[in-house]
Amino acid sequence: MRVLLPEHIVQSHGGRLTRLAPALEFVPLRIERRVSMARTLLRRTAERCMPYGAYAPLQDWMAGGASYRFFTGSRRLESPLPEVQGLLATWLMDRECLGTLLPLLPGLRWLHSTKSGVDHLPEELLKGGEISVTASRGVHSGLIAEFVIGLVYCFSKGFLEHRELQERRTWGQFPSLTVEGKTMGVLGMGGIGREVARRARANGMRVYGLNRQGREDALFDRVYSAPGISEVLGESDFVAVCLPLTRHTRGMIGAAELRCMKKGAFLINIARDHIVDEAALVAALRKRDIAGAAVDVVSNDYLPRNHPFYSLRNVLITHHCAYRGEAPSAALMEIFEENLKRFAKGEPLEGRVDLSAGY
Repeated sequence: MRVLLPEHIVQSHGGRLTRLAPALEFVPLRIERRVSMARTLLRRTAERCMPYGAYAPLQDWMAGGASYRFFTGSRRLESPLPEVQGLLATWLMDRECLGTLLPLLPGLRWLHSTKSGVDHLPEELLKGGEISVTASRGVHSGLIAEFVIGLVYCFSKGFLEHRELQERRTWGQFPSLTVEGKTMGVLGMGGIGREVARRARANGMRVYGLNRQGREDALFDRVYSAPGISEVLGESDFVAVCLPLTRHTRGMIGAAELRCMKKGAFLINIARDHIVDEAALVAALRKRDIAGAAVDVVSNDYLPRNHPFYSLRNVLITHHCAYRGEAPSAALMEIFEENLKRFAKGEPLEGRVDLSAGY
């Protein structure tokens, strides 16, 4: 059996992987991504010259248009490789990339994603059920939870305002909010949501959680099912969005939900951009219907230069960095290696993803 791995993984871990699963052959994969220069110039010009309201409907088209070429060693992969049965998909492989690659792997039986979410996987190519999908869930939970708590203190202690005064070379003072006794609303009670709850409780906060079934959890003071989202939002001083992007959560937080939040509340989105209606969030921030927001995720991992977030003083953009840190790369490989041994022996895989549920 052959397993397709990114070239750098074969170079750095190939010897170890061979010792772990000697029955498998590891094939290095190199990916070349090309973007049309004409489209890039058009996008940059449009960002400079068009108001965002006119640009927004074109944003996905402007950011798309990439073409991919694949190489196994020095050989370009143009015809199918039916003998490849496993694939390690790293965070660099987006939906466009995998949509081009997977048709070249008709014998694929297992795909492991190093991302915790699976909304980047082309469902139309996986929905038959012949391919088992696993993911490295839980690896980044602690890092992301620390990031969320850091943002809570950033907002409550006025760090952004102090930085603004520093840049203006002006002396001033701001009162700070007390975090202890405040309420943290956690939307999504998976690995990340539970770690956010754990750290929020350690800082003296009440924690209210939301999941689809209203399933209780000792880390949360109250738990609501999905229809209770307005209650969670209305009670919370800080709201952390920790949901996977699925057909149930897409657009889950819109204008009506934002109106449920307190005037002094802050929204922190470290999940996926399409869960929160972007236009509704911009409107709420402009009207000061909520105090502020931290935006870690945006469409296509790219924020156009003409986007209104840049001009809103009550927004902190954190550039999809909540999950980046020191330790996860080793942990990612540990999860993959365990499944690699199981795959070689024909044993059940860990961390299976239910593609119909989206997580």
